[in-house]
Amino acid sequence: SFPAQSLYLTPLGRDTTPLSFHPPRNSRSKAGQHPFEIRAVARAQGLKSVAQQGVLHITPFSTFIIELNPQRQKKRKAKYDLTIENKGNLAAAYRLDARDREEQLNYQISQKQLTIQAGEKQIVPVNVAARKRTIVGTAQSLQFEVQVQPEEEGQMAQRLTAELVNPALLPPWLLGLFGLST
Repeated sequence: SFPAQSLYLTPLGRDTTPLSFHPPRNSRSKAGQHPFEIRAVARAQGLKSVAQQGVLHITPFSTFIIELNPQRQKKRKAKYDLTIENKGNLAAAYRLDARDREEQLNYQISQKQLTIQAGEKQIVPVNVAARKRTIVGTAQSLQFEVQVQPEEEGQMAQRLTAELVNPALLPPWLLGLFGLST
């Protein structure tokens, strides 16, 4: 913030005025040291000016958001897109993992570790497949969880759940047509 009014000084006079910096808390305010210069110009003389240099220190902060799409697929094998967006003001490293409690799914994550620059996002494919194929019966709903853990100490992991619906190869009504039962 600049002063609301100009300073008026007599020859050889001195005065001070507050000057405040208010960097926004977002990824565009890059963490670190940022040199600046303040220049005062005497209006009466026009050409004479005085400069003062300083350094603004912007403190680093980390935050991120994740999204998993689609949330539900009805296939034996499916691809999900995990989006990670670094909302902090410095690069951040993340570890990725997927799991299901029943251990009925296999996972293939294209990148298990990655670094994302401040303000950027990255989409990581997550391929999920049922370990067993149901031959006869109804579709099997299998829930799983994807976890994104920041490598920075003290940062909490974020988790999202999704669902893979594993269809049966033969629906039970088809067996009824042939006089068979399950």
